[in-house]
Parts: sequence; structure tokens; C-alpha cells
Amino acid sequence: MNRRKRQSGVALITALLVVSIATVASIELISRQSLDVRRTANLIEGDQAWLYVSAAETWAKAILARDLSENKTDSLGDTWAFDLPPIELPGGYLVGNLEDLEGRFNLNNLVEKGVINAASVRQFERLLAVLGLERSLAQAVVDWIDADIEALAPNGAEDDYYAGLENPYRTPNRIMGDVSELRLIKGFDKETADKLLPYVTALPNRTAINVNTASPEVLSSLADKINAGRVAKDISGRKEKPFTSAEDVTRLPSFKGANIDKDAKRGLGVASKHFLARIETRIGRGRASVGSLIYRGGPKDIRVLYRTQGQLPKPVAGPEDSASGDQVDESG
Repeated sequence: MNRRKRQSGVALITALLVVSIATVASIELISRQSLDVRRTANLIEGDQAWLYVSAAETWAKAILARDLSENKTDSLGDTWAFDLPPIELPGGYLVGNLEDLEGRFNLNNLVEKGVINAASVRQFERLLAVLGLERSLAQAVVDWIDADIEALAPNGAEDDYYAGLENPYRTPNRIMGDVSELRLIKGFDKETADKLLPYVTALPNRTAINVNTASPEVLSSLADKINAGRVAKDISGRKEKPFTSAEDVTRLPSFKGANIDKDAKRGLGVASKHFLARIETRIGRGRASVGSLIYRGGPKDIRVLYRTQGQLPKPVAGPEDSASGDQVDESG
């Protein structure tokens, strides 16, 4: 009798053990299945977000193409210059805007075909001074780009300086691919770079500064002793009435008596070819924040040169933007 009881007890324990194992296995299976479902949903929503980014890029190129057929100048009053209001999408949204990058100082203008461009260096030094930064920072930026390995005195830096850092690296000795490289250059910490980034760009070709979209700070770098605040007042109406000639800017009261050299004047324009499209989409858990550099060489030559991912700041607001409330925040 006792033997039968013991056998029944063993059978019961075995049955309970089997049930427990089956229950644990079922829970694990359900958990994995739920995780797989969420993972698949995330992938699908992420792919959808990127598809909307691609569609927004196509929209941006279409806007720029239409603008080219309507205007001979590019200004803050053009259709492309207005932020795209948030667009509701199934499960999410899309926002975006376009910025004229030729309204910024092109760091790659500092060196042309391997040779230092003295006029551009002087202008960059003035821009640094306008922003309250040391003019000597320009030397380190030039050394980062120029073709030789000899550091400019007294504040330049070449391989011998960077090789001595805790995490050593070399100078590229070529044009900048992106302004984020500033953080690698001698003298630029995060605070310094962040102060300069809204006013500079790194475009693959030599570019002029568009006086219709440039900030007062960039325009005041054309010569010494130009007051950015006065420039801001003088250009406050350019959104409604853009300049048709680059020389119009140099005739403004704030530029009276300024010694603007010929090279600086030749480096001004009223039309642009390089634009930055900032696009952000969110579909469910999927998110895409992209900056697309769009080149507009002509009606049939509008293409994306490259894209960067991550949160992108807004461009610098001009004085007319602050008055209208269209853009008052900043970025590059």
C-alpha cells in the first residue's frame, strides 16, 4: 500500500514538473514572439520613416527647381525659405526646412587648389573676431586643409602637434568634408565650435556668399570695423525686397568708409547652388532625422550630394526673421 502511495506521489510530482516546464516554455515562446512582433514593427516603422525622408527630399528638389524658373536671385522671401509646417502622417508626422548654405562662410575657401587664399583667411579672421573668438584660430583651420605639413606661425598645427595628443591622429591636408571636423582642430573645444558652426559651412567647391541670405555677422566680416548690429538694420528689408546685385550691400550706410578689398567683393553673390534640407519624420517608434546637402546646378541638375543623420539645429535667424517670427532660433 505504501509502495503504491509512493509511486502515485512520484507520478504526481512528475506530472507537475512536466506542466511547469511546459508553462515556462510557453511563456518564453510567447515573450519571444511578442519581442519578434515588436522588433518587426520597429523595422517596418523605421523603413516607413526613411521612405518619407526620401519623399521629402524629392519635394525639396522640386521646390528648388521651381524657384530657379521663377527667380534669378535666392532670398529669404522665396518659397524654399519657409519652414514646412508639421504634416500629419499615418502613425506620425514629418517636418522640415531648407537653408541656403551659401549664406555662410565656406571654410574650404581658405585654400584653393592647395594654395592659401589670403583674402579668405582675412575674412575668416574677421568673422572669428565678430563672434568674440580668437583670430589666431584661423591658422589652425588653414593648416588642417592646406596641402603642406608645415605649421603656420605662431598658432598653426600640423601632424607633429596632433601626433602628440593622448589620442593621436593626423591632419587630412585636404578640403573639409563636414564642419564637424572643427572639433578635431587645435583650439576648438565644444563651446568654441558651437559658437562658430552656425556661420560656416564646408562645401566641396569654392562658393560666393549670398548677400540675400547671409547673417549680419557674416556680412560684417567683409572688412574691419563694420558693426553687425548696424548691418542687421540695413538689411532688414531684404526679405521683401532682395538685393539684385551683390554690390548693393556694399553701398549700405553700415559699409560706408569700409575698406572692402576686391577679392572680398568678388566673393559675393545673390544666387546659390547649395542648400541644406533638414527633414525629420516619426512613424510609431521609427524615427529619422536627416540633413541632405542638395546641389542645384541647373533645372536638370539637382541632386543630393550627401546626407548626415541625427538632430540638426535650425539656421541663424536674420533680422527680418526675428521681426516676422518665421525663424528666430539657430543651428552646421
